[in-house]
Amino acid sequence: MAFAGASESEVRQFYCHSWGTLVGYAIVLTEDHGLAEDAVQTAFVKLMNKDSLPRELRPYMFKAVRNEALQQRQAARREFPLPADFEVWWSLPPPQSANAESQDLLHEALKGLRKEEREAIVLKELAELTLREIAQIQQVSPNTVASWHRRGMLKLRRRVMELEGKEPS
Repeated sequence: MAFAGASESEVRQFYCHSWGTLVGYAIVLTEDHGLAEDAVQTAFVKLMNKDSLPRELRPYMFKAVRNEALQQRQAARREFPLPADFEVWWSLPPPQSANAESQDLLHEALKGLRKEEREAIVLKELAELTLREIAQIQQVSPNTVASWHRRGMLKLRRRVMELEGKEPS
């Protein structure tokens, strides 16, 4: 199958490169690993059934995964609390300087953020999307995303310091 502007191999490469990040993002939205994988898979199936690729594949797919994840969660008709072992970073190799204890602190701190703040931080820091791309995905202005990201990062830093037993500045 050939797409306007991209080949099947380019889509396959994007799939392989982005699968873990997209599933991690969907976990933030669904709070369930199985629903997250289903959402990503469904988004890719729908992409492959299109006659042509969108101009900007990356933000398009994050938005498609977001929509699918929210639909998956709604269809499940239940609220999932974040599991105790919730890991946003599960699909990526840990940074060289990170240890298990610091990752646990980060995961615990992420649980305390509002959904919009957590989503903005994950998309910006984990998926390395721009504020403009995140705004397209969330259907809000880039300024709103910037505010969510900024407030979330402040809360995240403060909470990590509290969990480490340090005084927040």
